[in-house]
Amino acid sequence: MKHTLDRLVQITKGCRHDMHEPDEQGIKAIVKGNHLDNAFGDSPPDCNCNEYTIGISQNGGDPEWFNLATVIALARQTDELVEALEVAVKHINYTMTSGTTRELRQNAETDLHRCGQALARAKEEK
Repeated sequence: MKHTLDRLVQITKGCRHDMHEPDEQGIKAIVKGNHLDNAFGDSPPDCNCNEYTIGISQNGGDPEWFNLATVIALARQTDELVEALEVAVKHINYTMTSGTTRELRQNAETDLHRCGQALARAKEEK
């Protein structure tokens, strides 16, 4: 997963963080395939048994190919991590601004533990 993320960041380097209007930033994409699976990874379309792949190019360069199922898995992993981090931050901020009680500290510790677990899973899947 880390390799896929690194490649996505590299091919979109210089684009807006939210990827709004990527075509105005030199990004083009093509999608090829006829079924959703990632058994063949990020192989180009002619080598992956017609799995959905996305070819992303910048400023007319050669496309970098990404398997759609792998990109979906990466997005799901990111969502889980973001949700856990948002909850932990909320509890920690509340603890810091409203005075500390044992219960609030325990809630913050629990949420930090959840964040650590999500990070560990993300690292395992790299």
